[in-house]
Amino acid sequence: MRVNVSVRDLIPSVIMVLCVLCCFKTQVAIDAPEQVFEACYGTTTDDFLEPICNSTEVLYIRDVYTFVKPDSYACPQTSTTTNRNDSFCCHYNNDTTDCGWRYYGDAYKGVHYTNCVGLPTCKVNVAWNGTNENCNQGIFMSKTNYMRQFFHCIKSSLISNICHASVNTGNQLYVWNDGYPATSADCAASSGCVCSVSASKGSSIHVELLDLRLQEAANGTCYQRLVISEGALETSINCDKKNEFSLTSIYTSQSDSLSIRYDNTHAGSGGNFWISLQAIDSTSLLTMTCGNSSAVYSCGESLPPSLTASTTDFSSNTTTNIPATADTITTSNTTTNIPATVDTITTSNTATNIPTTTVTITTSNTTSFNTAFATNANMGQSKSEDSSDSDKLGLVAGLVAGALLLAVIAVLAGGLRYRFRKNKVNINDEYSEHFGTLKDAKNIAPVGYRQMD
Repeated sequence: MRVNVSVRDLIPSVIMVLCVLCCFKTQVAIDAPEQVFEACYGTTTDDFLEPICNSTEVLYIRDVYTFVKPDSYACPQTSTTTNRNDSFCCHYNNDTTDCGWRYYGDAYKGVHYTNCVGLPTCKVNVAWNGTNENCNQGIFMSKTNYMRQFFHCIKSSLISNICHASVNTGNQLYVWNDGYPATSADCAASSGCVCSVSASKGSSIHVELLDLRLQEAANGTCYQRLVISEGALETSINCDKKNEFSLTSIYTSQSDSLSIRYDNTHAGSGGNFWISLQAIDSTSLLTMTCGNSSAVYSCGESLPPSLTASTTDFSSNTTTNIPATADTITTSNTTTNIPATVDTITTSNTATNIPTTTVTITTSNTTSFNTAFATNANMGQSKSEDSSDSDKLGLVAGLVAGALLLAVIAVLAGGLRYRFRKNKVNINDEYSEHFGTLKDAKNIAPVGYRQMD
């Protein structure tokens, strides 16, 4: 098909395509900027992770990494008062001079996360890992020599207690268990607590886990769950969705409203959860109403098997945000502002075959462009060299479809990049065990990290 159209005629179509691309909102996990605290492994009072928020905010620890510098840098593996170089040895530089991965260790029982989340500040010892399985031993030291802790400061005013009567509004809101960061209260006081959420402007609602550590028996019996209800559809979030503090997408609504109910059958305190809800439309506001309600399942009852709505697929809803850098890097002595880069990767099992049509565009200066666009429309062959209304409509459809195809290609490229960035957690470190299970861990290295061969 050949379409003759002037540059002036193209302007409205180009503007429309740009508006579609610019207005499309990439799902942002947490609106609050991510920060990083770095510190050396050592024996002094400086060798601690000490992230801090202001008095109206609380910490969410998304990741903790151990890193090592090359032997040639002559950095001490254990920093002391007389042998240390914080600015040179204990700051991340790039993937060539630094080798590292997400930290798991038994010695502190995960306290690099648990001792910090939900609080304005915390102080945790820097730990180390052996590097023999993850870093080239001809280049790097045998043990890591510093840590990086990625965190967000979240406004307390945006967080609701699921069991306390409250109403909150905002584009992004949060809800956690009663008493968080302490464990949930006894089943008699907390089972049945619910939050109802609605979005303005008909926006869908995206739900993510910040922290999920529900009460589970040694035999695998799960005593607690969260139930997301949307009309007649229900989706259960059970113990097996434990996320090791790795931000995890769990649900996107089909409508502009949903509810989250907490079922607790455990006698005694136990279990933690912290959830983010965000309107897909960045101009929409959520209204969340929380409070205690009649228990659906009481103390001692058995919870039913996991319920998954037919319209929800956890494997295709996972979004992982991996920072190459953060907005602010904080140490005990310095603060440096650098640009932030966040990659968003969405996996999906859906494949779409889109037929292609070649469109020739001729400008008023008789310059021709042969551009391939993808289109789902079956466009008839025009017998006239003059532009017609149907030709222009076809051109607009081609431009929009082409833009969507480019977006799909970008997502696939990002997915491949993500796949080749992954690395393994080193299990032969100074600790004999790891909190959680490695097969469930979100074991993802920082953006740009590659294992040195």
